[in-house]
Amino acid sequence: MKFKRVSFEDPMAISLPPKPESGWVQWMRGALQMSLRQLGKRLNISAQSVNDLERREREASITLHALQQAAEAMNMKLVYALVPKEKGIEEMIRQRAEEKAKEIVMRTHQTMILEKQGAKKEWIENAIRQKTEELMLKMPRYLWD
Repeated sequence: MKFKRVSFEDPMAISLPPKPESGWVQWMRGALQMSLRQLGKRLNISAQSVNDLERREREASITLHALQQAAEAMNMKLVYALVPKEKGIEEMIRQRAEEKAKEIVMRTHQTMILEKQGAKKEWIENAIRQKTEELMLKMPRYLWD
């Protein structure tokens, strides 16, 4: 299965607030001034079960389904996303393509040296640049190997 590559203008522009120490459910419930009992009633569970749900969120052992239900019970929607830690997606792909391009070009260069056809530094740098662009364009399956 091949996924369509998504292009972002500026993926780092996605700014998410840090997760509150209490977890999102407890934080939002507090912002709404909704008690454990009131949220439990909306979820058809006990106040203690809501407390357990909030604890599971803090411990990162809650399911997406439970979060979705809690969000809906507070008339909110769950937003789920994977966001690059440091760089944008395009930069992550470029960095990996460049690493792979260096690997491929240097392997070829080694073979050329063995055949006494070693290439100049400029040729190697140009070949790496071209291979990087090619890898970014084609996105071969082996890119992340």
